[in-house]
Amino acid sequence: MNIAMLIPGITAPAAPGTYRDAWEIQTRQLAMALSGLGHRVDIFTRRCARDTLGTVQLSPMLTLSHLPAGPPMALDGVQVRPHLGEFAAMLADTWQREPPDVVHAHSWLYGLTALLAGREHRGLPVVQTFHRLAPRSAGTNMHSRNGLRVRFACTVGGRADAVIANNATELSDLVRLGLARRRISVIPYGVDTRGMSPDGPSQEHAMPYRIVVLDELSAQHGVDDVVAALAAVPDTELVVAGGPPAADLGRDQDALRIRALADRLGVADRVSLLGGIPPEQVPPLLRSADLAVSVPWAHATGKPALDAMACGVPVVCTGVGGLADAVVDGVTGLHVRAGRPGQLAKELRILLQAPVRRRALALAGRDRILARYNWERIAAETARLYSQLPR
Repeated sequence: MNIAMLIPGITAPAAPGTYRDAWEIQTRQLAMALSGLGHRVDIFTRRCARDTLGTVQLSPMLTLSHLPAGPPMALDGVQVRPHLGEFAAMLADTWQREPPDVVHAHSWLYGLTALLAGREHRGLPVVQTFHRLAPRSAGTNMHSRNGLRVRFACTVGGRADAVIANNATELSDLVRLGLARRRISVIPYGVDTRGMSPDGPSQEHAMPYRIVVLDELSAQHGVDDVVAALAAVPDTELVVAGGPPAADLGRDQDALRIRALADRLGVADRVSLLGGIPPEQVPPLLRSADLAVSVPWAHATGKPALDAMACGVPVVCTGVGGLADAVVDGVTGLHVRAGRPGQLAKELRILLQAPVRRRALALAGRDRILARYNWERIAAETARLYSQLPR
Protein backbone atom coordinates (compact mmCIF):
# COMPACT_ATOMS: atom_id res chain seq x y z
CA MET A 1 0.00 0.00 0.00
CA ASN A 2 1.24 3.51 -0.86
CA ILE A 3 0.45 5.95 1.96
CA ALA A 4 0.74 9.74 1.83
CA MET A 5 1.01 11.29 5.29
CA LEU A 6 0.62 15.03 5.88
CA ILE A 7 2.37 16.24 9.01
CA PRO A 8 2.88 19.87 10.09
CA GLY A 9 5.83 21.18 12.02
CA ILE A 10 8.79 19.04 10.95
CA THR A 11 11.89 21.17 10.46
CA ALA A 12 14.49 18.48 9.77
CA PRO A 13 14.62 14.72 9.20
CA ALA A 14 16.12 14.03 12.62
CA ALA A 15 15.11 17.15 14.54
CA PRO A 16 15.33 16.50 18.29
CA GLY A 17 11.87 17.25 19.66
CA THR A 18 10.89 17.99 23.22
CA TYR A 19 8.07 16.54 25.23
CA ARG A 20 5.85 19.40 24.08
CA ASP A 21 5.76 18.09 20.49
CA ALA A 22 4.96 14.51 21.48
CA TRP A 23 2.17 14.14 18.94
CA GLU A 24 4.51 15.11 16.08
CA ILE A 25 6.98 12.48 17.28
CA GLN A 26 4.08 10.03 17.36
CA THR A 27 3.16 10.64 13.73
CA ARG A 28 6.73 10.09 12.63
CA GLN A 29 6.92 6.86 14.60
CA LEU A 30 3.65 5.71 13.04
CA ALA A 31 5.12 6.34 9.59
CA MET A 32 8.23 4.34 10.49
CA ALA A 33 6.13 1.46 11.86
CA LEU A 34 3.95 1.36 8.74
CA SER A 35 7.00 1.28 6.50
CA GLY A 36 8.38 -1.51 8.68
CA LEU A 37 5.29 -3.56 7.80
CA GLY A 38 6.14 -3.23 4.12
CA HIS A 39 3.99 -0.22 3.19
CA ARG A 40 5.48 2.66 1.24
CA VAL A 41 5.03 5.88 3.22
CA ASP A 42 5.64 9.36 1.80
CA ILE A 43 5.54 12.10 4.42
CA PHE A 44 4.76 15.60 3.16
CA THR A 45 5.27 18.70 5.24
CA ARG A 46 5.68 22.39 4.56
CA ARG A 47 9.25 23.65 4.39
CA CYS A 48 9.94 25.38 7.72
CA ALA A 49 13.63 26.27 7.23
CA ARG A 50 15.85 27.16 4.29
CA ASP A 51 18.09 24.11 4.70
CA THR A 52 15.26 21.54 4.54
CA LEU A 53 14.16 21.92 0.93
CA GLY A 54 13.78 18.66 -0.97
CA THR A 55 13.07 15.01 -0.37
CA VAL A 56 14.98 12.86 2.11
CA GLN A 57 15.01 9.06 1.96
CA LEU A 58 14.65 8.05 5.60
CA SER A 59 14.54 4.31 4.85
CA PRO A 60 13.93 2.16 1.77
CA MET A 61 10.15 2.49 2.21
CA LEU A 62 9.94 5.93 3.88
CA THR A 63 10.53 9.41 2.43
CA LEU A 64 10.12 12.90 3.85
CA SER A 65 9.39 15.76 1.43
CA HIS A 66 9.54 19.44 2.35
CA LEU A 67 7.35 21.44 -0.05
CA PRO A 68 8.24 25.13 -0.52
CA ALA A 69 4.80 26.58 0.18
CA GLY A 70 5.11 29.96 1.84
CA PRO A 71 8.18 31.39 3.56
CA PRO A 72 10.86 28.94 4.79
CA MET A 73 10.17 29.57 8.47
CA ALA A 74 8.03 28.17 11.27
CA LEU A 75 4.45 29.48 11.14
CA ASP A 76 1.59 28.99 13.57
CA GLY A 77 -1.86 27.80 12.53
CA VAL A 78 -3.14 31.27 11.63
CA GLN A 79 -0.01 32.28 9.71
CA VAL A 80 0.11 29.08 7.66
CA ARG A 81 -3.47 29.24 6.37
CA PRO A 82 -2.82 31.60 3.40
CA HIS A 83 -0.22 29.13 2.09
CA LEU A 84 -2.30 25.96 2.28
CA GLY A 85 -3.69 26.45 -1.23
CA GLU A 86 -0.18 26.51 -2.65
CA PHE A 87 0.72 23.47 -0.58
CA ALA A 88 -2.39 21.64 -1.83
CA ALA A 89 -1.54 22.49 -5.47
CA MET A 90 1.94 21.01 -5.05
CA LEU A 91 0.47 17.86 -3.53
CA ALA A 92 -2.08 17.57 -6.36
CA ASP A 93 0.70 17.82 -8.94
CA THR A 94 2.75 15.17 -7.13
CA TRP A 95 -0.23 12.85 -6.82
CA GLN A 96 -1.12 13.34 -10.49
CA ARG A 97 2.17 11.70 -11.38
CA GLU A 98 2.07 9.06 -8.64
CA PRO A 99 -1.23 8.81 -6.72
CA PRO A 100 -1.18 7.22 -3.26
CA ASP A 101 -3.67 4.59 -2.11
CA VAL A 102 -4.66 6.64 0.92
CA VAL A 103 -3.90 10.03 2.49
CA HIS A 104 -3.59 10.36 6.26
CA ALA A 105 -3.74 13.97 7.49
CA HIS A 106 -2.56 15.01 10.94
CA SER A 107 -4.20 18.23 12.25
CA TRP A 108 -7.35 19.70 10.77
CA LEU A 109 -5.50 22.26 8.63
CA TYR A 110 -3.63 19.50 6.84
CA GLY A 111 -6.87 17.58 6.54
CA LEU A 112 -8.27 20.57 4.67
CA THR A 113 -5.15 20.54 2.50
CA ALA A 114 -5.62 16.84 1.75
CA LEU A 115 -9.23 17.41 0.67
CA LEU A 116 -8.22 20.33 -1.56
CA ALA A 117 -5.39 18.37 -3.14
CA GLY A 118 -7.54 15.31 -3.64
CA ARG A 119 -10.39 17.05 -5.49
CA GLU A 120 -8.89 16.10 -8.85
CA HIS A 121 -8.29 12.51 -7.72
CA ARG A 122 -11.73 11.03 -7.27
CA GLY A 123 -11.82 8.04 -5.01
CA LEU A 124 -8.65 9.02 -3.12
CA PRO A 125 -9.45 8.11 0.51
CA VAL A 126 -8.59 10.64 3.24
CA VAL A 127 -8.12 9.67 6.91
CA GLN A 128 -8.12 12.46 9.51
CA THR A 129 -6.45 12.52 12.93
CA PHE A 130 -7.06 15.72 14.89
CA HIS A 131 -4.73 15.10 17.84
CA ARG A 132 -5.47 18.16 19.97
CA LEU A 133 -8.69 19.42 18.42
CA ALA A 134 -11.27 17.55 20.49
CA PRO A 135 -9.63 17.98 23.93
CA ARG A 136 -9.46 21.75 23.54
CA SER A 137 -12.86 22.12 21.98
CA ALA A 138 -15.28 20.25 24.24
CA GLY A 139 -17.73 22.85 25.54
CA THR A 140 -16.36 25.52 23.20
CA ASN A 141 -18.57 28.51 22.39
CA MET A 142 -19.15 27.84 18.70
CA HIS A 143 -19.48 31.60 17.98
CA SER A 144 -16.02 32.40 19.33
CA ARG A 145 -12.85 32.41 17.24
CA ASN A 146 -11.93 29.01 18.59
CA GLY A 147 -15.50 27.88 17.95
CA LEU A 148 -15.19 28.83 14.28
CA ARG A 149 -11.98 26.85 14.08
CA VAL A 150 -13.77 23.86 15.56
CA ARG A 151 -16.64 24.21 13.07
CA PHE A 152 -14.23 24.26 10.13
CA ALA A 153 -12.37 21.29 11.57
CA CYS A 154 -15.60 19.33 12.00
CA THR A 155 -16.43 20.05 8.37
CA VAL A 156 -13.08 18.54 7.43
CA GLY A 157 -13.79 15.53 9.62
CA GLY A 158 -17.22 15.15 8.08
CA ARG A 159 -15.79 15.04 4.56
CA ALA A 160 -12.92 12.70 5.37
CA ASP A 161 -13.52 9.02 4.70
CA ALA A 162 -12.51 8.07 8.25
CA VAL A 163 -11.45 9.78 11.47
CA ILE A 164 -9.04 8.37 14.06
CA ALA A 165 -9.52 9.27 17.72
CA ASN A 166 -6.63 8.50 20.05
CA ASN A 167 -8.77 7.57 23.06
CA ALA A 168 -12.36 7.00 24.16
CA THR A 169 -12.73 10.53 25.55
CA GLU A 170 -11.72 12.06 22.23
CA LEU A 171 -14.21 9.77 20.51
CA SER A 172 -17.01 11.06 22.75
CA ASP A 173 -15.97 14.66 22.15
CA LEU A 174 -15.96 14.22 18.39
CA VAL A 175 -19.42 12.62 18.47
CA ARG A 176 -20.73 15.51 20.59
CA LEU A 177 -19.30 17.89 17.99
CA GLY A 178 -21.41 16.22 15.32
CA LEU A 179 -19.19 13.61 13.67
CA ALA A 180 -20.80 10.26 12.92
CA ARG A 181 -19.76 7.54 15.38
CA ARG A 182 -19.60 4.87 12.66
CA ARG A 183 -16.85 6.80 10.87
CA ILE A 184 -14.56 7.15 13.91
CA SER A 185 -12.03 4.49 14.92
CA VAL A 186 -10.14 4.56 18.22
CA ILE A 187 -6.45 3.84 17.69
CA PRO A 188 -4.24 4.98 20.59
CA TYR A 189 -0.77 6.45 20.57
CA GLY A 190 1.96 3.86 20.43
CA VAL A 191 5.15 3.36 22.39
CA ASP A 192 8.66 2.49 21.22
CA THR A 193 8.98 -0.54 23.48
CA ARG A 194 12.66 -0.97 22.64
CA GLY A 195 13.73 2.57 23.50
CA MET A 196 11.21 2.92 26.32
CA SER A 197 12.02 -0.05 28.53
CA PRO A 198 13.12 -0.82 32.10
CA ASP A 199 16.56 -1.78 30.81
CA GLY A 200 19.18 0.88 30.24
CA PRO A 201 20.92 3.80 31.94
CA SER A 202 19.21 5.63 34.77
CA GLN A 203 19.83 8.99 36.38
CA GLU A 204 21.02 9.04 39.97
CA HIS A 205 19.27 11.01 42.69
CA ALA A 206 20.29 11.96 46.21
CA MET A 207 16.97 11.79 48.06
CA PRO A 208 15.35 8.49 49.08
CA TYR A 209 12.45 8.87 46.61
CA ARG A 210 11.92 10.58 43.27
CA ILE A 211 8.69 11.57 41.51
CA VAL A 212 8.84 12.49 37.82
CA VAL A 213 6.30 14.56 35.88
CA LEU A 214 6.45 14.78 32.08
CA ASP A 215 4.02 17.45 30.99
CA GLU A 216 3.45 21.04 30.02
CA LEU A 217 3.62 23.64 32.77
CA SER A 218 0.27 25.41 32.34
CA ALA A 219 -2.01 25.25 35.36
CA GLN A 220 -4.53 22.85 33.81
CA HIS A 221 -1.82 20.20 33.46
CA GLY A 222 -1.69 19.85 37.25
CA VAL A 223 1.99 20.46 38.03
CA ASP A 224 0.94 22.93 40.74
CA ASP A 225 -1.07 20.16 42.40
CA VAL A 226 1.96 17.88 42.46
CA VAL A 227 4.09 20.64 44.03
CA ALA A 228 1.38 21.24 46.63
CA ALA A 229 1.21 17.51 47.39
CA LEU A 230 4.99 17.34 47.74
CA ALA A 231 4.79 19.50 50.86
CA ALA A 232 3.14 16.53 52.61
CA VAL A 233 5.42 13.85 51.13
CA PRO A 234 8.76 13.78 52.98
CA ASP A 235 12.12 12.56 51.72
CA THR A 236 11.00 12.95 48.11
CA GLU A 237 12.17 15.09 45.21
CA LEU A 238 10.07 16.18 42.24
CA VAL A 239 11.56 16.45 38.75
CA VAL A 240 9.42 18.11 36.07
CA ALA A 241 10.33 17.82 32.39
CA GLY A 242 8.25 19.92 30.03
CA GLY A 243 7.64 23.44 28.86
CA PRO A 244 10.21 25.62 27.08
CA PRO A 245 13.93 24.83 26.92
CA ALA A 246 15.77 25.16 30.22
CA ALA A 247 17.42 28.40 29.11
CA ASP A 248 14.00 30.04 28.73
CA LEU A 249 12.46 28.94 32.04
CA GLY A 250 13.48 32.19 33.74
CA ARG A 251 11.18 34.10 31.37
CA ASP A 252 8.32 31.60 31.29
CA GLN A 253 5.28 32.67 33.33
CA ASP A 254 4.20 29.10 34.08
CA ALA A 255 7.66 28.14 35.34
CA LEU A 256 7.83 31.30 37.44
CA ARG A 257 4.42 30.49 38.96
CA ILE A 258 5.46 26.94 39.85
CA ARG A 259 8.73 28.11 41.39
CA ALA A 260 6.91 30.77 43.43
CA LEU A 261 4.51 28.11 44.73
CA ALA A 262 7.40 25.82 45.68
CA ASP A 263 9.05 28.70 47.55
CA ARG A 264 5.84 29.53 49.38
CA LEU A 265 5.34 25.90 50.45
CA GLY A 266 8.97 25.44 51.50
CA VAL A 267 9.78 22.72 48.96
CA ALA A 268 11.83 24.71 46.44
CA ASP A 269 14.94 22.70 47.30
CA ARG A 270 13.08 19.50 46.33
CA VAL A 271 11.62 20.71 43.02
CA SER A 272 13.64 20.67 39.78
CA LEU A 273 12.29 22.10 36.51
CA LEU A 274 14.23 20.73 33.55
CA GLY A 275 12.26 22.41 30.77
CA GLY A 276 11.62 20.57 27.54
CA ILE A 277 14.04 17.69 27.03
CA PRO A 278 14.98 15.70 23.92
CA PRO A 279 13.27 12.31 23.57
CA GLU A 280 16.48 10.37 24.15
CA GLN A 281 16.70 11.84 27.66
CA VAL A 282 13.22 10.66 28.65
CA PRO A 283 13.95 6.95 29.35
CA PRO A 284 16.91 7.55 31.73
CA LEU A 285 14.84 10.13 33.60
CA LEU A 286 11.86 7.81 33.91
CA ARG A 287 13.99 4.86 35.05
CA SER A 288 15.23 7.01 37.93
CA ALA A 289 11.68 7.54 39.22
CA ASP A 290 9.93 5.67 42.00
CA LEU A 291 6.63 7.05 40.69
CA ALA A 292 5.49 8.93 37.60
CA VAL A 293 2.65 11.39 38.14
CA SER A 294 0.29 12.87 35.55
CA VAL A 295 -2.64 14.83 37.00
CA PRO A 296 -4.12 17.16 34.36
CA TRP A 297 -7.53 18.59 35.15
CA ALA A 298 -9.22 17.66 31.90
CA HIS A 299 -8.27 15.99 28.65
CA ALA A 300 -4.83 14.47 28.14
CA THR A 301 -3.13 12.29 25.55
CA GLY A 302 -1.83 9.88 28.20
CA LYS A 303 1.54 9.69 26.42
CA PRO A 304 3.66 10.47 29.53
CA ALA A 305 1.94 7.65 31.42
CA LEU A 306 2.45 5.24 28.53
CA ASP A 307 6.17 6.00 28.45
CA ALA A 308 6.45 5.59 32.21
CA MET A 309 4.66 2.22 32.11
CA ALA A 310 6.93 1.11 29.26
CA CYS A 311 9.95 1.95 31.43
CA GLY A 312 8.58 -0.10 34.34
CA VAL A 313 7.49 2.85 36.49
CA PRO A 314 4.13 2.84 38.33
CA VAL A 315 1.83 5.75 37.50
CA VAL A 316 -0.45 7.93 39.62
CA CYS A 317 -2.80 9.92 37.40
CA THR A 318 -6.18 11.53 36.94
CA GLY A 319 -8.59 9.35 34.97
CA VAL A 320 -9.11 11.82 32.11
CA GLY A 321 -8.61 11.57 28.36
CA GLY A 322 -6.05 9.04 27.25
CA LEU A 323 -5.05 8.43 30.87
CA ALA A 324 -8.39 6.75 31.54
CA ASP A 325 -7.69 4.27 28.74
CA ALA A 326 -3.99 3.74 29.39
CA VAL A 327 -3.85 3.33 33.18
CA VAL A 328 -6.07 0.64 34.70
CA ASP A 329 -6.89 1.86 38.20
CA GLY A 330 -5.45 -0.47 40.84
CA VAL A 331 -3.78 -2.70 38.23
CA THR A 332 -1.22 -0.68 36.27
CA GLY A 333 -1.43 2.47 38.39
CA LEU A 334 -3.74 4.58 40.53
CA HIS A 335 -6.37 7.16 39.63
CA VAL A 336 -6.86 10.27 41.77
CA ARG A 337 -9.27 13.20 41.55
CA ALA A 338 -8.08 16.28 39.69
CA GLY A 339 -7.30 19.34 41.77
CA ARG A 340 -7.03 17.39 45.06
CA PRO A 341 -3.40 17.71 46.22
CA GLY A 342 -4.32 16.36 49.65
CA GLN A 343 -5.63 13.10 48.20
CA LEU A 344 -2.65 12.95 45.85
CA ALA A 345 -0.22 13.37 48.75
CA LYS A 346 -1.90 10.55 50.68
CA GLU A 347 -1.67 8.13 47.75
CA LEU A 348 1.94 9.09 47.07
CA ARG A 349 2.95 8.49 50.70
CA ILE A 350 1.25 5.07 50.74
CA LEU A 351 2.83 3.94 47.48
CA LEU A 352 6.31 5.19 48.27
CA GLN A 353 6.22 3.11 51.44
CA ALA A 354 5.02 0.00 49.57
CA PRO A 355 7.83 -1.23 47.26
CA VAL A 356 6.16 -4.60 46.61
CA ARG A 357 2.97 -2.94 45.41
CA ARG A 358 4.94 -0.49 43.26
CA ARG A 359 6.71 -3.44 41.68
CA ALA A 360 3.42 -5.20 40.94
CA LEU A 361 1.96 -2.07 39.33
CA ALA A 362 5.13 -1.60 37.29
CA LEU A 363 5.13 -5.15 35.96
CA ALA A 364 1.45 -4.97 35.03
CA GLY A 365 2.02 -1.63 33.31
CA ARG A 366 4.89 -2.95 31.21
CA ASP A 367 2.81 -5.98 30.23
CA ARG A 368 -0.07 -3.72 29.16
CA ILE A 369 2.26 -1.64 26.99
CA LEU A 370 3.67 -4.73 25.27
CA ALA A 371 0.20 -6.17 24.66
CA ARG A 372 -1.74 -3.06 23.58
CA TYR A 373 0.52 -0.13 22.75
CA ASN A 374 3.51 -1.51 20.82
CA TRP A 375 4.01 0.18 17.48
CA GLU A 376 3.66 -2.98 15.42
CA ARG A 377 0.11 -3.44 16.69
CA ILE A 378 -0.79 0.24 16.30
CA ALA A 379 0.56 0.30 12.74
CA ALA A 380 -1.29 -2.92 11.87
CA GLU A 381 -4.58 -1.47 13.18
CA THR A 382 -4.02 1.70 11.17
CA ALA A 383 -3.18 -0.21 7.98
CA ARG A 384 -6.30 -2.37 8.47
CA LEU A 385 -8.40 0.81 8.62
CA TYR A 386 -6.78 2.09 5.42
CA SER A 387 -7.53 -1.17 3.62
CA GLN A 388 -11.23 -1.05 4.56
CA LEU A 389 -11.85 2.38 2.99
CA PRO A 390 -13.85 2.52 -0.24
CA ARG A 391 -11.94 3.41 -3.39
